[in-house]
Amino acid sequence: MHLVLRPDAGRKDGPANGQVNPSFNVINRDTRPIAAIFVSPVVRQGRDWGPNRLAAGFAMEPVVSVHIYPPSGECRYDVQVVYAGGQAAERRGTDTCRVSFVNFH
Repeated sequence: MHLVLRPDAGRKDGPANGQVNPSFNVINRDTRPIAAIFVSPVVRQGRDWGPNRLAAGFAMEPVVSVHIYPPSGECRYDVQVVYAGGQAAERRGTDTCRVSFVNFH
């Protein structure tokens, strides 16, 4: 199953305007549902993850993927998921202009 949730407003991407495309899929390969997904540019100081990329009340079940649309212009992102039980997992420094999928096990 593939879902597209909460794309960023005003997103510009693709070769038409010369911007790189940092969009990617988060795939839940764990047995636990994911309750939240956070994406932050690597260059951002501190640990302000920004808003949850999943819709309120939505739990991303195992084997589900969600397409994420970060703003154009950056390629390196830290990605954090929070499982339904409250445990978190991170993938830091992911070059989303080079990879299409970020897996969480």
